[in-house]
Amino acid sequence: MKGDQSYRHDHYHWYSCHCLEGYQGNGFKCDRIPLDDDCETQSHHCSKKATCKSKPKKQWTWDGTNYNCMCKDGYEGNGFSCEKIDNNPCTNGLHECSRNAVCDYDGYSITDDGIVREEKQNYRHFEHHWYTCYCMDGFVGDGFDCTQPPPAVDECKTGTHKCSGKATCTSQPAVDLYAHALPYACTCNSGYTGNGYSWVTAESLNFRNLLAHI
Repeated sequence: MKGDQSYRHDHYHWYSCHCLEGYQGNGFKCDRIPLDDDCETQSHHCSKKATCKSKPKKQWTWDGTNYNCMCKDGYEGNGFSCEKIDNNPCTNGLHECSRNAVCDYDGYSITDDGIVREEKQNYRHFEHHWYTCYCMDGFVGDGFDCTQPPPAVDECKTGTHKCSGKATCTSQPAVDLYAHALPYACTCNSGYTGNGYSWVTAESLNFRNLLAHI
């Protein structure tokens, strides 16, 4: 050990000193190593979607970061990892559609000039994004409130139909209970002709046609 400047002894024992992290020297004299501004030197670990902001120098340490990372507008996260904020109410679950409806996204409600687009009937907006709702099959309503319609009455069975007495009533599913189409069809019986609601005999119709050609 004799001649080695990094060791000393106390009569019987040799010892050496080593500078702590953040310091440099021979261990008997250690000077603080100046820290770099990681934001300026681009040696930080912020996300590409974040902004690096240096902490005050008195807060800089060797065992931690000397900067903060803040996600840019339109992104969220801890700054080291940033994900695009989902403002689409149909996908982020923040819409007001009925649980029995489908959400339909329609884009921004504000133009690039900051002008609010004209209100649309049955549309709503969330964070400047328009959307509307449509009731699922089997439900009726405006999309924000959807309910199941009452069961259709089989008017052929109850005898409340409007078919002629010379016609047969046949039930058919109503495509839209709010439409004017009847949930049944009327078909003239054999020997009769007409629309099912009024009738004439086939013989009478043939006689009329004959007279029209005389």
